[in-house]
Amino acid sequence: DSYTVLGTGDPTRIAWPILLSNYANFANIFDFAQSGATCNQSLTPRQYPAIVQDELPAFFEQLEAKNITSAQDTLYTIWIGESVVY
Repeated sequence: DSYTVLGTGDPTRIAWPILLSNYANFANIFDFAQSGATCNQSLTPRQYPAIVQDELPAFFEQLEAKNITSAQDTLYTIWIGESVVY
């Protein structure tokens, strides 16, 4: 969504992952958000990517490649709006 995807949206506003990263002094942000994504293409088939089919596999690829290394120092969030459920 436009509140999560980094580098898009209103240029006068800072995306909340960056604000949180700055506040909590996180060194890295791994952004898997896709604008227009739905929860699951089986439930809501659309031309946009879905959390289950696209975003989670991308996360697990990075985890397997050891680009994301420390689960103890990691905050995981999934932002779901009402439009992705319908």
